[in-house]
Amino acid sequence: MITKEQKRIRKYLWAKKSQTKKRVDRNGDPIEFNLTIACVETLLEKAGITYDDVGSYRGMYCLTRINDIGPYNVENCRYRTNLQNHSEWWDNLTEEQKEEHREAGRVAGAALGG
Repeated sequence: MITKEQKRIRKYLWAKKSQTKKRVDRNGDPIEFNLTIACVETLLEKAGITYDDVGSYRGMYCLTRINDIGPYNVENCRYRTNLQNHSEWWDNLTEEQKEEHREAGRVAGAALGG
């Protein structure tokens, strides 16, 4: 019998899998999604967290791929805080990409009157 938490994980997996369709990783390769409820439970246990710790708020955890490359599978994924994930993403950008993001932030700030 499936538990209440497993039902929540199944819903989360469906959403995550839908988000990855037609996306590519940093190398330009299609992103495969190969996680099951059991895989997520393994990753949560490995991280020492529960599904209640997963979310988009500060201090919460998100499912990440190592260096944003490769498939979503148990060998290539881990749970990290949102801040850790963002920091890793930023560190993997080229200087040119970082400048593009800085400029986009300046333009958005100016548009908001900042």
